[in-house]
Amino acid sequence: MTGAPRGVALVTGAGSGIGREIAIELAGAGWLVYATMRDPFGRNGSKANALPEQVRVLELDVCDDASAAACVRRVLDEVGRIDVLVNNAGIMYQGVSEAYDMEQARHLMETNFFSAVRLNRLVLPAMRRQRGGTLVHVTSIAGSVVFPYAGLYSASKMATEGLAQSYRHELRAFGIDSLVIQPCPYPTDLLESQQAPRDAACLVEYGEPARIAGQRIDATRAWHASGKAPDPAEVAQLLRAVLETPFGERPFRSVAGSMDFGVRRLNKMRAETEDGVARAFGAT
Repeated sequence: MTGAPRGVALVTGAGSGIGREIAIELAGAGWLVYATMRDPFGRNGSKANALPEQVRVLELDVCDDASAAACVRRVLDEVGRIDVLVNNAGIMYQGVSEAYDMEQARHLMETNFFSAVRLNRLVLPAMRRQRGGTLVHVTSIAGSVVFPYAGLYSASKMATEGLAQSYRHELRAFGIDSLVIQPCPYPTDLLESQQAPRDAACLVEYGEPARIAGQRIDATRAWHASGKAPDPAEVAQLLRAVLETPFGERPFRSVAGSMDFGVRRLNKMRAETEDGVARAFGAT
């Protein structure tokens, strides 16, 4: 990188998929990027080494308070600021919602929702001091519509979007933006995080519907391997365009991809209602 960077971006879940593409896209656009993942100098060393050399790789377990605090402190110690936090790390379960036990439900919410709460709280004091910054929440179109057999996943994404929207109102006075990127289906490593529901007795009672989720997963794997699935780099390109849009003109939700199941239309209607609520509470 030559000259001063456009800003400092911290990207979670950057070892593969959308997070990796975001790290590459922003680095290519002149940002100083810190790409984070678990164990980048051990079992995920090949993923870390595959990133461009100008990308700085840090270890981060988004579910661990100490790991998250150490990661953010390292960035601030090295460069003194964080301009963009991309909350991208996540997992997905597809199966009968009732049959996932409490440990599984907590793990998914910890990874997909509480990690954003954790990282946002760690970076916001610095952003407030510097009077500027952007919180990016990579959710899913499942944050606007619920797909059968993905109830826990959708719940985590909807919770994240609720938090992100409240932050958008609360942080405006500090020059800090909060926004959501909603990818349509893309071929990523999310399927590798899939866990089968542990309540076997519940699955027996469901019978045939319990097998539908497994068929959906098989069909998704086949779609990934078909060569017809879209390129997840599209998500990174959209995020870059949003970040290059002036503060105050960015949409809260931006959908990436064409297979949106009508979510763009739904989001437009939601935005009208949400803006009315914000005006009623004096948050515009």
